[in-house]
Amino acid sequence: MSTKLIVVIVGLFPFILMVLYLNNHFLERDLILYPALYFIIFTLALFFGKGHSIENMGYIAMATIYIGVPFAILLWMSMDSNVYLPGRVAGLLFLTWANDSGAYISGKLFGKYPLMKRISPKKTWEGFIGGFIFAIIFAFALTYMPYTDLQINHWCFLALIVSVFGPIGDLVESLLKREKQAKDSGSLLPGHGGFLDRFDAFIFHLPFCAIYLFWFLNK
Repeated sequence: MSTKLIVVIVGLFPFILMVLYLNNHFLERDLILYPALYFIIFTLALFFGKGHSIENMGYIAMATIYIGVPFAILLWMSMDSNVYLPGRVAGLLFLTWANDSGAYISGKLFGKYPLMKRISPKKTWEGFIGGFIFAIIFAFALTYMPYTDLQINHWCFLALIVSVFGPIGDLVESLLKREKQAKDSGSLLPGHGGFLDRFDAFIFHLPFCAIYLFWFLNK
């Protein structure tokens, strides 16, 4: 069994568990299956891996934490009392893109002070602030989006979360690529191609957005 296939399967497992949970086909006692799956996968890597078994185990754990868990959270966030609210998902995507676009434009026009030079020399504080402003502006437009139950104050707070933790997600991936001397994220997580290059900010801020929704909206 190839490392790529194992990483993809294990990365999808949290998402599958969430689907079962939301459809009432999942019980809390079934959580014991998850660590058991890990030990089975580690055993397969031990006996059938083509070298670098310890490194491959790290890929497996990273695939779950960095990809599987955030998208399981995304599915949970999009449901409320068994009602699907795609506007929440679309809104978070739009906020992420607005933040990225604002950071890029502001950085190009006004960028002077590096945000974290040793990791990503092109990211600047001016871009960071511009991204936040763009996201806040876009948050006001999201109140008119259909299939969402969030008011303007919640969208603005989510825009703040996206603007803080989204860029951190970009920096984390940049650090990973530097450590691995990788051109794109396909070399970081086998089987995912350049996935993280497009969604690194999005998947990084999802857990924090979920915490906000759970604490302040009681989801």
